[in-house]
Amino acid sequence: MPSSPGRKRFLVVVETLKVKDYLFASPFLREVRGASMLLDKLNTHCVGKCLSKTTWSGGVEEVYFGGGSGRALFEKREEADAFAARVKDLYREYTVNARVSAPVEERREGENFAGWVARAVGRSREEKLAGGWAGPAVGGRWVRPCTSCGAFPAERPMADIQGEHMLCRSCHCKRTEINYFYRYEKCNCSRWLPVNLEKIRNERPDFILSFLAGELDRRYGSGTELLLLPVDFDDIGEASRPGNYMGLIYADGNRMGEVVKGIGERFGDEEECKQAYRAFSEIVDRATKEAAAEAVIKHVGFKEYDNIDINDGEKWSSAALLGATSFKEYDDIDINDGRKGKGRYVPAEFIMAGGDDLILAVPAHCAVETAATFLELFHEKTKLLQQEWIAYGRLKRPFREEGLSTSAGVVVSHCTYPAVMLVELASELMKSAKRREAQEGCAMGTLDFMVEHSSVSESLKTRRKEYERRHDGETVMLTERPYTPDETRRLVETIRKMKKESFPRGKLEALYSSLFQDNVLQARFDSISLLARLKDGGTLTSENTTENPFVSFFFGTGKFDVDRFPFRRRGGRCASPLSELVELYDFVHPRRQGTAP
Repeated sequence: MPSSPGRKRFLVVVETLKVKDYLFASPFLREVRGASMLLDKLNTHCVGKCLSKTTWSGGVEEVYFGGGSGRALFEKREEADAFAARVKDLYREYTVNARVSAPVEERREGENFAGWVARAVGRSREEKLAGGWAGPAVGGRWVRPCTSCGAFPAERPMADIQGEHMLCRSCHCKRTEINYFYRYEKCNCSRWLPVNLEKIRNERPDFILSFLAGELDRRYGSGTELLLLPVDFDDIGEASRPGNYMGLIYADGNRMGEVVKGIGERFGDEEECKQAYRAFSEIVDRATKEAAAEAVIKHVGFKEYDNIDINDGEKWSSAALLGATSFKEYDDIDINDGRKGKGRYVPAEFIMAGGDDLILAVPAHCAVETAATFLELFHEKTKLLQQEWIAYGRLKRPFREEGLSTSAGVVVSHCTYPAVMLVELASELMKSAKRREAQEGCAMGTLDFMVEHSSVSESLKTRRKEYERRHDGETVMLTERPYTPDETRRLVETIRKMKKESFPRGKLEALYSSLFQDNVLQARFDSISLLARLKDGGTLTSENTTENPFVSFFFGTGKFDVDRFPFRRRGGRCASPLSELVELYDFVHPRRQGTAP
């Protein structure tokens, strides 16, 4: 119901709290994905629908909803309180234990809109800090813990091809949501069943797979092409070179809170400020999804298959064997009508994509370049989309002319590595990248990466301690990570050139071993000796370093300078890029022509 802005004196700030705790309460990927999709449904559809479909006797105005947060204005206190209570009920109904804050703040006399919002957000943060979340202690001979999260009492059985599971109510909700998606939308029974894009576009119009399919159609034409996706991480490992590896990318926006605060300071007019908040939420979400889809298509690519079955929508009932003596019936199984089409198989799994967050699994040899391209595209798109919003009258002027940035952590590991441990390590790497971005203000963001060959539980901080040495009163690092996108691309291209020129792998391994000695002087002596042998043996044939990619990577375009080799001074610190060059060596290959992954 429309009314003048001055009459809406009650602001409801909706903030999803402890998101990571909810998403990764279970170590199983199905529950993680189900949790992500439940939060996406609540944030992008349910809460906004509750606001728009309810009849309010007083005036109400939606500022924005999306990306885990939202803002709404009310004329009447009792209606603002009712909406806040309904939001909490929705979260309990859909997720059982996901936490949400929905404080109601009355506008003070003479208070500007930005200050009002900031005060309400402060209330929300107080609730986040005050409400410590801990699962109940589950134990005793009469209590059976959930077989998924292990934190809450099991209440409901759920069967799949692996047998019957006893789940708590929260994990049951997550599993139900993802099962519906896998069964009716992604069609996850087989890699050769195409994604039901029509159903996804109808039920989840802003879902990442819609962006992926749209970008494929835009680049390569649309027709009867069907989108095919991997069933699990093993399919991604099969597409990787070397096989049975995958790369997990975790990206998160940089200093988004500062940008929101800056909007309040930049837009003094109340209506322009509301418009800017709404534009910021929409632009960040769209930039994340478009950049992720385009980066995957560019580096992961797709493989075309002919004679892919097209379903006509007819259903039947089937039975799945659950062991030696039991089975479970399933209704609404697709029946094929005999028609065939072309399929585009993209070996990538979008675990989470929305707001400024991205969790993405791709083949190992594509991971670092995909992350670097995502960072660049996100930055460019946030600039271009601001101009697009202005052109269409949806934004008065830019809220950040130079664009926004994001940072990423990338883990390359065996595809059998536990998914939740991968996400945790990628999250630590992402925070490491954010620290460099905060210190140096890298315009396009930064990324940190690691190749993990074995399953260990040490933190990133503990592992990186192994890369530290002391020499002449300063810390010398055996790695230059985190990298900017440009630095990442130069590193990858250097490896490609070295492989093209058949750089001796044994010498590279010897340089890597010499780097990790306890004494920096000894490491330098051994490395210089190996470098001299490479030169004498004909691998390094010129005093001009530009003719050899390995030496050029260290010394640039000048003469040999072995005073610090294998270290160099960059950004006020002494470090060596040799460790990342060796770690990524097996996962970088010559570019393939066409679109095949």
